[in-house]
Order: sequence, then structure tokens, then C-alpha cells
Amino acid sequence: MGFFNGMTKDTPKKFMLGAGAFFKNYEYGVDSYETAKASGKLLGATTGGGSFTATPTVRQTELDGAPANTAELQNIDEWAVSMVANVKEATAALLQAALGAADIDESDTDYDKVTARGDVESGDYLDNITWIGRISGSDKPVIIILKNAMSHNGLALTMADKSEAVIAVTIIGHYALEDIADGDYAAPFEIYFPKITSSTPTADPESDTFDKNSSGENYDDMVTAISGGTLTALKLGGATVNTDNYTVASGTLTIKKEYLAGLAEGIKIFTIVTANGNCTFTVTITDTTE
Repeated sequence: MGFFNGMTKDTPKKFMLGAGAFFKNYEYGVDSYETAKASGKLLGATTGGGSFTATPTVRQTELDGAPANTAELQNIDEWAVSMVANVKEATAALLQAALGAADIDESDTDYDKVTARGDVESGDYLDNITWIGRISGSDKPVIIILKNAMSHNGLALTMADKSEAVIAVTIIGHYALEDIADGDYAAPFEIYFPKITSSTPTADPESDTFDKNSSGENYDDMVTAISGGTLTALKLGGATVNTDNYTVASGTLTIKKEYLAGLAEGIKIFTIVTANGNCTFTVTITDTTE
């Protein structure tokens, strides 16, 4: 008998990878990682990544004779939700975010002036701070959105020789007053976790025939439908096929006839690479030219 362990064949698909990136006012369903980055919503480059914490305050209804941690007597009074981003890219906007209740005066030619206030204004709350990161088994990212975000912990700068300062920005998620007034006590965060399929990708059809004779009946693009995974690369004999030679749309792989016409006659086994595993599409290349 072998050793007991918690692994399955899908285990490698469930690793959260890398430090990810933090964004201000990310719009789920509108933004993507690329568009949010291009539009200047990044909080800044990080060192040591960051963290997310969501902790409920659990209270038990007190009844005589009921010991602590009695099931069905537990109530959640509130959630304490926060993110920490260890940002190494210093900007005036980042200092403002770390201070929470602060303003930036940009009127000076040489400096942006950052000043803290003694009161909190509605504009101090960001719509959200959002973390976007990778998981090994999906092309779609993990997205954690912290709502009504503002820092409570202030600003601490530590400078040292032969080193760059890292600004630890601690952001708190807040309940919206208008939601509370409507009786909505939903916790001020959302986690979007991509579906990870355990199915093995397949190609349909699994094989086809291509005729290098441009006048032949089978001189055409080779088309197959991919299910169970999203193509990340196409390989032939271990070599990666240039993306100029094929297209992928709505799960359909199209290998261009002009590329196939340049290959030698014989059986060509293309490997369709996806995050869920690989499958093959076999093309038999003939030449009926007389």
C-alpha cells in the first residue's frame, strides 16, 4: 500500500500563482486586467505582494445551559475586511491612499502637495480596491474586490541605505450607509473564483485530410472544435506553431491552408495545449498534383 495523500489529478490546476496586482476602482464586467492597467488604475508595483483578510465577528445567543460554540446559536454581527499592498512604486496618489483622509494640491510646478485632514469626506472612499491574480488551472484570473475602500492605518515610511522604501498600504472595506439603511448587511467584499474544469480537452473532429493541390477537393483550412479547455498554444512535433498560422474563436481552432500547404506530405499530429491538459488534432497531408 502506498502513502496516503490529498492529491488528485486536478491538484496542479488549483495553485494560486504569483503576487498579482492591485487596482483602484476596478469595474467588474467592464474592466479586464489589461484595460485596467492601461487606464491607470494600478495601485503600483509591489514587493512582497500583499494580503487579504475577511474575519467575521461571531456571537452566540446566550441561553442558560448552552455551552460555547453550540451549533445553530451562532450569529455574525459584522465582517472586518482588509487588504494590505506592499507597494514599492511611490506616487503622490499612493501616499494619499495610505493616509486615507488627505488631499493633493497639484498647482505647484515642481511638486504635488499631499496634506492630511482632520475629517473624513465621502470622496475619501474609493469604490473599491481590487486584487487580481492567477490560478494555474484557468485562463481567467481570481478577482477579490474590497468595497468602499479607505485606509485607517496611516502612512509609515522607512528609508534605509542601499534599499528602496516599501509603503505598506492597509485598506479597510466599509459597509455602505445606504445599504445598511435598506437593511442590506452584505459583507463589503466579493471574490470571483474561476471555474476549474476537471474534464479532459477534446478536439472534434480528431482528424482530417488536407490536399496540397490548390485545385483539390480538400484544399481548405482545417477546422476543429475544442471542448474542455481553452487553447494556450498549438504545437507540431514539439515546436510551437506561430499564431499567424492559425486562429481560435469561440472554441474553434482554424489552421490556415497556406501554412498547411508548406508542410511535407504525411501525417501531422498537432498538440492543442490548454490549462486543463492537452489533446491532439491529426491532419493527413496529401498532394494530388499530377
